[in-house]
Amino acid sequence: MGKNRQHRVGPVASGIMHVSVHSRSTSARRVIGGATKKVSAAPKNQKSFDSPISNTVKKQSYKKRPQSRSVFATFQVEFESRRKYLTVSINKVPIRLQLDTASDITLISRSNWELIGKPVVSLTNHRAQSASGSTLLLTGKLACNVSFNNVQFSGTCYLTECPNLNILGLDWIEKLNLFSVPLSSVCSALKFSSSSDIAEHFTKTLKTTFNDVFQSGLGCCTKTKASLKLQPGSTPIFRPKRPVPFAALATVENELFRLQQSGVIQPVNYSSWAAPIVVIKKANGKVRICADYSTGLNAVLGSHQYPLPVPEDLFTKLNGGKCFAKLDLADAYLQIEVSDDSKELLTINTHRGLFQFNRLPFGVKSAPAIFQQTMDAMLNGLSGVAAYLDDIILTGSNQEELLHRLHCVLERIQQYGFRLRAEKCAFFSHFHQISWIYF
Repeated sequence: MGKNRQHRVGPVASGIMHVSVHSRSTSARRVIGGATKKVSAAPKNQKSFDSPISNTVKKQSYKKRPQSRSVFATFQVEFESRRKYLTVSINKVPIRLQLDTASDITLISRSNWELIGKPVVSLTNHRAQSASGSTLLLTGKLACNVSFNNVQFSGTCYLTECPNLNILGLDWIEKLNLFSVPLSSVCSALKFSSSSDIAEHFTKTLKTTFNDVFQSGLGCCTKTKASLKLQPGSTPIFRPKRPVPFAALATVENELFRLQQSGVIQPVNYSSWAAPIVVIKKANGKVRICADYSTGLNAVLGSHQYPLPVPEDLFTKLNGGKCFAKLDLADAYLQIEVSDDSKELLTINTHRGLFQFNRLPFGVKSAPAIFQQTMDAMLNGLSGVAAYLDDIILTGSNQEELLHRLHCVLERIQQYGFRLRAEKCAFFSHFHQISWIYF
């Protein structure tokens, strides 16, 4: 192992807008109008100038000299809007980094590391020091393939646990030849990456990373099954079928066939229990077949004792958010299997005969509580997330925090085997753009 090396990390790492040149280097570079200018290092007895952020620039008491031996940054309260960002491709994934010529190294956060495929992270004995002099913990370093504006190279960046710290440092700035082009040209490339562009890139990346979650078709929960309990002394209730209007007959038969092919229902020849069906026409012209368990089963079914959240609970979890996302589960209840001893209770009586449900159907008295309990268990321990039945709302103070939370939630959904309806999901939205039906 070599000796420990210490790197500078620019003002963005600490929030203290003061650029100092370390004594370990005899000169430093900064970009001025596209040119690289040499700046001498400060003498060892030179005191650092740590100025708090204010609307005014602190005046210096020393006399002006023809050749200054230190570099100071002049800035204002609205500094965040003046920061420059660059979207580079890391392992073929677009990642947004803040351009920082005061940083020796390139840093990415854990959420972005997950987005680029979780490449192998090796230990490092390097240390990073922020502009304020504090030490920034580096989790490790990783090798990756980088490209921007027809420039490609294999580089090394460092992983940090700071959630919002993604910096394009001098090491990559040099390899991308950003010093050799006019600053205006670089800025124009940066302006191309607007907030909407970044949100669109992140959305595509999430859908690619979690492709199985956004696939069409019905998901299947791998963690639990629904079990229905009857009240003591209950006796079976069998109801006859209801007639189906001739105009809807073909559509209903097609839906029964689809449900059978997807494993939601299976035909049976005998059952002590049966409920008639209700056919509901959807906005897209298709139909939904629901069982009318109000005709008998619900009256003798024991209640599943689990509370549904109230609005106050939901809004408390989403408090303080500025960016929002909404995830919608496709045919939510039907993604949960029912136990074998509960299937006969869920038999439906149709013009095509008897069918048993293998999945949890709509209309069962216990279904909402069972599904809500499953959602809460899946999302347990995650911040900025609230679920009401099949709708999941996420929030973050900025796009990157929301992206990290989306990644965590999608990982849980993937682990549970659920699938989302992509066309009904909304990513990186404002609160007024999120529709959430609360019953």
